Amino acid sequence: MPFGEFTPLKGFPGIAKLTAGDIDYVPGSDSSPLTLPALPPFRVLICYEAIFPSPKVNEERWLLNVTNDAWFGLSAGPYQHFLSARVRSIEAGLPMIRTANSGISAVVDGYGRIQQMLPLAAEGVFDTSLPSPIPQRTLYSKLGDMPTLIVVGILIAVGMTFRRKSQARRDELKQILSGANPREAHRLP
Repeated sequence: MPFGEFTPLKGFPGIAKLTAGDIDYVPGSDSSPLTLPALPPFRVLICYEAIFPSPKVNEERWLLNVTNDAWFGLSAGPYQHFLSARVRSIEAGLPMIRTANSGISAVVDGYGRIQQMLPLAAEGVFDTSLPSPIPQRTLYSKLGDMPTLIVVGILIAVGMTFRRKSQARRDELKQILSGANPREAHRLP
C-alpha cells in the first residue's frame, strides 16, 4: 500500500511514510503461482494488492485474497476494497476466494459474480467448491494496459497539436493587433 507499506519517491524532501516504522516492504523475487496438494495453482493477493491491476496471468487457476479490513471500521471502505478485488477476478477471468477477518469474505467466479459471501462484521464459515476459470483468457490478461496507454498517448499528441496551433494563432493575432503589420488588419477573425 503506497505510503503505508512502502513509500514511493522516498528520497524526495517532504515525502514520508504515513504509518509507524521506517522500514518499507519490498516485493519478493519470485512471483510464480503457489501450489498446494489437491489444489490448482493460485496467486495470493495480500490485503491492498487486490486493488492494483495485474494483467500477468500465468499458470494460476484462481486467486486468494487475504485481508484485514478492521482499520476501515463500519464504513464504505470494506465495500470498496471488496469491489476492487472482484474487478481483479474479472480482469483475469479467474475465481477468487477472499477471506477478511473483519471485512467481506466471499467466493467470486471469473465473471465477478458472488457465489458465497459473509457480509461485513459477520462471523461464520461456508464450504463451497472452487468455481472454474472462464474458458478463454480475457482481453486484459492478453494485452494488459497497452491499449489504454496507446489511447492516452494519442490524446496527448492530439492535445499538444491543437495547443501549438492555437498558440500560433494567438501569436499571429498579437502581431496584427500590435500594429506590426497594418496591412494584415483586415484578416482579424
